[in-house]
Amino acid sequence: LYSPSTQQMMRFTTGLNLYQNGNLYNLGYRFVRQNEEAESQVEQTIDQLDLSAVHTLNTQWSLMARAFYDLDGGKPMDTFFGTAYEDCCYSLRVLARRWVNSKLAGLAQDDKRQYDQGVFFEVELKGLGSSGQRIQTLLKDSIIGFNP
Repeated sequence: LYSPSTQQMMRFTTGLNLYQNGNLYNLGYRFVRQNEEAESQVEQTIDQLDLSAVHTLNTQWSLMARAFYDLDGGKPMDTFFGTAYEDCCYSLRVLARRWVNSKLAGLAQDDKRQYDQGVFFEVELKGLGSSGQRIQTLLKDSIIGFNP
């Protein structure tokens, strides 16, 4: 989005996605610049880098990771790393995640208190049910092109 009045790029988003042999790699970048002439809903400049991947080790094991980084603030917004095991009858997923809690970010007085973190474990018995789909939903929402 280009502003002719200021002769500046106001919004920019780009990405590179590679899917090959069951592996998925994403690189994304976006920024939003404040428009000082017009009343803008943007309160601050956004300058973000998003890296994510799902790497298949073999027919049963895969690794997944994401790093969503705020370049302007110099801190990670959402990072996770996990592994998954898929078999004919069941699947297991384990994921460690650290992310900025938007509800706490404005109240926190130091950077450490802004983050939530956790280790998530998910079991799915195919055909019978699962312990929930929190990890699978997170992967679908966070990694462009992820399809379990």
